[in-house]
Amino acid sequence: MSQKTALITGASSGIGWATAQALDKHNFQFILCGRREDRLHELAQTLTNKSTLLTFDVRDYQEVQSAIASLPEAFRTIDLLD
Repeated sequence: MSQKTALITGASSGIGWATAQALDKHNFQFILCGRREDRLHELAQTLTNKSTLLTFDVRDYQEVQSAIASLPEAFRTIDLLD
């Protein structure tokens, strides 16, 4: 089975963090998004699957566009958006 990609906003705490933890058991790779880069790194270290980090504020359209455009090729097909 091929690995799917989940983009998780607010991954640095709360529901976003818990969602990443739960999906990690189901062979997802992750695009972890949030404003606190240190917390995103902390989460990524707890996951067994690959992840890439995007630090931006979802309220800023230009930041969102720039962040998504910067994704590595392996993470550009998003299967789940949370």
